Amino acid sequence: MDCSSDEAYSRSYEAMLEELSPEEQAAFMIALVKVNMKALADANPSNPNAADIDVATERLNQTVDGKTAADIIDLAETIEIE
Repeated sequence: MDCSSDEAYSRSYEAMLEELSPEEQAAFMIALVKVNMKALADANPSNPNAADIDVATERLNQTVDGKTAADIIDLAETIEIE
């Protein structure tokens, strides 16, 4: 995943999806949602619903930048959502 810019993120996301089977695509998209939810919770632990979106986006980008789809799926498996 290339998180150096919004455009790079979009390009790398699309390229990753093209390389995955439908089942892997679903797992990858769910993994990104879980990692994003964790980033939101970390941005404002006392109230994730009021988290600063820019802070959460930066946390997400730092977490997934340079990772493969498999890395992101593996990472998401370690995240517990409350």
